[in-house]
Amino acid sequence: MATKHSLPSYYLNSERFNALMSQFGEYFQQLSAIEKFELIAILAWWQSHDTEVQNSGGDPISLEEYLDFADLPLQSHFDMRLPMALEILGDCSEREALSLLVILANQLSEGVFAQ
Repeated sequence: MATKHSLPSYYLNSERFNALMSQFGEYFQQLSAIEKFELIAILAWWQSHDTEVQNSGGDPISLEEYLDFADLPLQSHFDMRLPMALEILGDCSEREALSLLVILANQLSEGVFAQ
């Protein structure tokens, strides 16, 4: 059962979260568990790479920039939901990305995903 910890607006009220909720439901319940795990992985890989680049004196890399060169081994074969979510998140901030990681993990642990 979904709790307040699965609701994106509990953590952060952002235009991107509102766009995701509009597209995929208040709890992103139209995304499958696989899509949510893949979104977690992509955000984590991006943040890891961006942190490494910045620690080496480089400029921050946006999610959109990361997706342009990253070779991601995606497993989902569902419509276009994951690419659509990534397009919405293209210029998200680090704070939004980290909040989204927590939100998606809570949703998965509470069973909030498309079957």
